[in-house]
Amino acid sequence: MCLRTLAKFCAIGLSVFVLAACGGGSSSPSTPETGNTISVFGSDGPMAGADVAVYDLQAYLDNSTTAESLLAAPAMTDAATALADDLELSLDAGLGPYMVVITANGTTTDLSTGVAPAISEVKTIVTSLSDARTYATPLTTIAVAIASEGEATAADVIGNLVAAENTAQAFFGFGMDRTIDIFTASPVLDESTTTVEKQQEVAQYRGASEALATLVDDGALDFAAVVADAADGTLEPAVVTAVQGLDVLDVLARVSVASIADLLDADATGLADYAIDVSVDEAPSGVIDSDVDGANNVDDAFPSDPAETTDTDSDGTGDNADAFPSDPSETTDTDSDGTGDNADAFPNDPAETTDTDSDGTGDNADAFPNDPAETADSD
Repeated sequence: MCLRTLAKFCAIGLSVFVLAACGGGSSSPSTPETGNTISVFGSDGPMAGADVAVYDLQAYLDNSTTAESLLAAPAMTDAATALADDLELSLDAGLGPYMVVITANGTTTDLSTGVAPAISEVKTIVTSLSDARTYATPLTTIAVAIASEGEATAADVIGNLVAAENTAQAFFGFGMDRTIDIFTASPVLDESTTTVEKQQEVAQYRGASEALATLVDDGALDFAAVVADAADGTLEPAVVTAVQGLDVLDVLARVSVASIADLLDADATGLADYAIDVSVDEAPSGVIDSDVDGANNVDDAFPSDPAETTDTDSDGTGDNADAFPSDPSETTDTDSDGTGDNADAFPNDPAETTDTDSDGTGDNADAFPNDPAETADSD
């Protein structure tokens, strides 16, 4: 065989080897780089016909306007069910973390109301791929903003998610149980919510989403401003007032049902072929914990101070900082002698508290505590 023929044979053989190693150019379910899918669902109410994008979280943090979607092809949620299951990711999408963004377009419909969603864009973070469906909601959107505030790396954002979730629920949970994981729980009935307990969680979560959407729809809140406000860790007084002024009847009227349970039963997602348990009757309420201390404002004597919640003696000083929480005339004991500063003639001297004869010498050191002309008896 001549050298030219041998070289040609070797080149062909190398090409075949490379193609075989890459799966012959076709995707293989067992190959991590190909065929990976993600299932997503956007809800202020179920967002049907909305645009779906999945980004590398770090790329999105670097520049959200230039980050490219990792979906193999452009995708939308189903126009009838709002589902977007088994969307294929591009070959270089990796395994996460991802930023999922679901955005309403001109034809998007909220299945709860039959009109355009009040909240036009929702986001969530997926830390790694799994078979579970990912739900993006107003609450996850707020939590993502809080976790991302001032951060430049994906690892730091992920590290902030638990605290951010707690803050988002404290601000806009509308009374929902804070043990509900807003990143993994479903806001609609699905294949996993067959127990009463799970259905109650769904009702609370969906109720909170619909409550916030109602305030946005009514013009009481601007969602983009709310997200920015929450991200800096404090809320404008107008936001607090709007949340506390929620009327659940406005929520139910907006979605044309008698209860949140009825709303869940009416969802046309096709995720559940069972009726919700009749005992589930969860409703959002106008409560907010604006200092994220675990006490709702209505029960918090210091709603802007996370270090204080009660003032037993109503003296304006919280019990935690009040040395005499049951005595309205005292708050401090500088010398720790057990007598409050207001009643202590010597608040900086732990050996003295009173000066009966007002001669400037404490009774303990005064040989004549009742004689203002004498203090000592040397002999």
